[in-house]
Amino acid sequence: MLLLLVPLAALAEDGDVSVTIRSAELAGPDLDQLKITALASSPYELKQLTAVVGDKKTDLVLSGSQWTGTLSLEGLPKGDHILKVTAYTYEGSSASTEQTVTLEGPTVITVSQPAEGAVIRNGIVVLSAEAVTGAGKPTYVRVDARINGSYSSVMYLEPGKEALFDAGAHEGKQITFYFTTEDRKSVGVSRSIYVEGSPRLSESLRVDGLLLDWDENRLLYKSGSLLHIKDRTTGEVVSLPKQSKATANEKLIGGGVIFQLHIYDFVREPRYTVVWWNGSQLVELTPGLKDYGGAEILSVNGSYAAFTAPQGLFILNAADGSKAAVPAYEEGYSYSDALVNSDGSALLTGYGLFHYLPDGSVTTLAQDREHWFRGLLKSGADYVYTDGSRVYRYDGSQVTVIKPEDGIPMEAGKQYLYENGWFAYIKKSASGSSQLFLRSPEGTEKQLTFLSSVPVLQALAEDGSVAYTHNGRTYIHAVQAAKALEVSSSLGSTFHLPSFGGWNHMLGSGLYQVLTDVEVDKTAPAWPASGGISVTDLTYRSAVLHWPAASDNQGISTYLIYKENQLVGVVDKDTLQYSVELYKNNYNDVSVKAVDAVGNRSIALEFSILAPDHDDRPPYWQTGNELTVTDVTYTGAKLAWPAAVDNTAVLRYAVYRDDVRAAEVPGDTTEYTATGLTPGTSYRFTIAAEDEFNRSQDNPTAVVTTPELTYSGDTEAPVWSEGSSLSVSEITYSSAYLNWTLAEDNVAVTSYELYRDGELVDSVSGDVYGYLADGLASGRTYLFSVIAKDAAGHASTGNPSVSVTTAVYGSGGNPVPSATSLSLQAKPGFIDKDSVLEVYLKADEAKDLYSFLSKVQYDPSRLKLAQVLLHSEFGRENTTAVLSQNTSVPGQVKLTGTLLGSVPGRGDGTHLVILKFKTLQNGPSVISLLPGAVVADSQGRQTTLKNGSQLTVYVGGGDYDGDGHIGLSDLVLISRASGLSQGQAGFDSRFDINNDGKISASDVQYIAGRVGSV
Repeated sequence: MLLLLVPLAALAEDGDVSVTIRSAELAGPDLDQLKITALASSPYELKQLTAVVGDKKTDLVLSGSQWTGTLSLEGLPKGDHILKVTAYTYEGSSASTEQTVTLEGPTVITVSQPAEGAVIRNGIVVLSAEAVTGAGKPTYVRVDARINGSYSSVMYLEPGKEALFDAGAHEGKQITFYFTTEDRKSVGVSRSIYVEGSPRLSESLRVDGLLLDWDENRLLYKSGSLLHIKDRTTGEVVSLPKQSKATANEKLIGGGVIFQLHIYDFVREPRYTVVWWNGSQLVELTPGLKDYGGAEILSVNGSYAAFTAPQGLFILNAADGSKAAVPAYEEGYSYSDALVNSDGSALLTGYGLFHYLPDGSVTTLAQDREHWFRGLLKSGADYVYTDGSRVYRYDGSQVTVIKPEDGIPMEAGKQYLYENGWFAYIKKSASGSSQLFLRSPEGTEKQLTFLSSVPVLQALAEDGSVAYTHNGRTYIHAVQAAKALEVSSSLGSTFHLPSFGGWNHMLGSGLYQVLTDVEVDKTAPAWPASGGISVTDLTYRSAVLHWPAASDNQGISTYLIYKENQLVGVVDKDTLQYSVELYKNNYNDVSVKAVDAVGNRSIALEFSILAPDHDDRPPYWQTGNELTVTDVTYTGAKLAWPAAVDNTAVLRYAVYRDDVRAAEVPGDTTEYTATGLTPGTSYRFTIAAEDEFNRSQDNPTAVVTTPELTYSGDTEAPVWSEGSSLSVSEITYSSAYLNWTLAEDNVAVTSYELYRDGELVDSVSGDVYGYLADGLASGRTYLFSVIAKDAAGHASTGNPSVSVTTAVYGSGGNPVPSATSLSLQAKPGFIDKDSVLEVYLKADEAKDLYSFLSKVQYDPSRLKLAQVLLHSEFGRENTTAVLSQNTSVPGQVKLTGTLLGSVPGRGDGTHLVILKFKTLQNGPSVISLLPGAVVADSQGRQTTLKNGSQLTVYVGGGDYDGDGHIGLSDLVLISRASGLSQGQAGFDSRFDINNDGKISASDVQYIAGRVGSV
């Protein structure tokens, strides 16, 4: 027997291996790390998959059923590159696939304002940032505001433009702004600011970042992730090396800085290592803590720092760089707190009170195995500490309890402070509430607060004055004062240092002196009684606002201008006008506030501007303009495209075939089936998006080539056998079902075309012999016919047809729709001459209201129709509903509206249309809904409304006695009618000034104001 051994490699062929790239995404800060996922298969064992881009190469790793890996493209030039993934088998066969990768780099965000840690004193935040894509193109910047940890608002910065954020309503809050881009290719940037407008804070110094610590010669601050030391005399700044992780508890020490550096999180608790900057380099004082816990700085004094680590307590001498381990007071016991002195000694707590000396010895001052002490404070020779419930004092010889347990947890700096013999603390009052008490060096106790919630201590001065916070505000209670003085918000920290002028406040980027002896102005600016906003230079995109000068006891500082409650401008006290951009075709609510020198704001002057109709922005293609072609047949093809974007709405898409408009589809449809094409012919299709006034550019285009006929010998058309017919059944008021006998062909019938009154309405495949014709009108006759076609494009002749007459509404099973009533309703508000009157067409009683037709009449000498809009309660114009208006008859507007699609109609109380009028004259203006309005439900059933309705609006009302002016007698007349509502006996609509259906105090107040201004 002959045995032939053939190597497997000789059997394997390249066609036995397949490989596909499932995903290839750029990641990393510089978007140059290509994350690849690939799939490969072969009847033979796969040995390796490699990924190559240029001279960069990596092996992919099998993970489950996928091969994954990351290929670094660092160093490659920007532009298009080819990613090639190759799969190899052990038998020597291989296969490759390729994909284009575009290397652009990240979008870079540069934030100019606000600065990190900025303190906003006037309530105005300037937002300034720019973003540039990897391709070098400017793009929008998105700004999210988070106030005290909760998201508040979103703004967008256009390239090259700033925006304003009004922080006036957020006094005492921290606001963090997050700057990002919508392309998700940027590294976000954040800026935290603090809103503090107290006039009692006077700035002493400021840094370009977040102020952390200072002494007589230096300032320590953080900007971004960098720590900086600034010389207070020369202004020279030394920047520490950049840290990859967050820092905390940063303090000046000797000639350097000591801080905690985040290393990991245990559950949700951050763990740190302690790092020292000695003036020239970083020294990690607690290395190797990853598996053992974290370290913490306990206190710093001059050139010494006390810090803990899992190995114990240590004292750093920054003068010589030595690190001394503090011996345990007893084997197996640790320390809870350490207060280091300027000579390197320290007072320690644990299960007792201990004294550490620079020679390394530890002396036990007091020991108590029952209590774990902490919270050390020092003043003179006295040390004060707590076990969490009681507060103790060690005076150098003995320990005494100075605050017994009363159920309040005690924490140094918050629940107790000690200074120069004065003791401030929180304890239970006689009523059982937690209040702030002060004890003098002589032992006299005084209750300082009588609050509904617990205050928190901030600082205690040498003379016994106390600073504390409560309900978001900071107070200072002088030792002899009857009550506390409010000085600022609770942001930052308040402290007392005689060398710094007494009371100071540190917040954000600055240090502030607290002014306790100045009078604070709390009087807001006021507007003149007859003042208001006026508008000039009105266009569809802008208007100039004018306002009167406000008055104030200390003088006006600035004016703030708002649009739609968003701050858009700030001008000085001498500027009484501002050009504001308008939202086109819409109301623009604008307002102005006056601000005085200390930040008090007036009430707002308000005005509403209706911008004239205009739209000059065409639709555009935001997500690409590719025209996709599928399902190409001999005579047709299916086209699909991405949705275009428009500033109002895309009304329709126009389909062009060889530059000739061939069809159009509604704006919510993004596909079209082209029919009637010739086999073996090329066509150029283009899609244009259109709104009411404009057409898009750079439109999706594709060339479609229909296939040649597969059966060139077919010269015969389909035929109808004798007796063939087109029959009809299931006739309703809006539809009918058609059936036909199958036609015959020498090859095969491939399709049937349905015609209605000679126009093609649809086509079906050759094996279908039934069709539902819908969308028909009630009581109308139609002629339907059907044509058979084969694959060669031949059409049958002598085609069957049938006449169909739809049912009439209300006959047979077609009930008449339920009764519906329409009415007119004025938008509540006071209406004066030359203002805007808003009137709604409303369905008071409606069931399934799908369409409507109505006429509204008005006096054109009194009212000018400015705008007609579809109300959002009925539908979104040109998206879910359409509205047509006809104003060919003066003083009359004909309104036709309908929903779109197979949806149910609207119900009771739906507002249908908004009519906006400009009022031309004072006095009564009558607006009428004429009889004969027609409504229809979603099934097409119609109802004609025999009755109309009438609305009377009084413009600039007030002259009720007809004497030509508004006086006291007019005020008496309206006052006597106060309290009446529409429908009640004696109700007179003349007195309903604000059109809310009742005569209320606000109506009377309006007339009283008119009387008082005369």
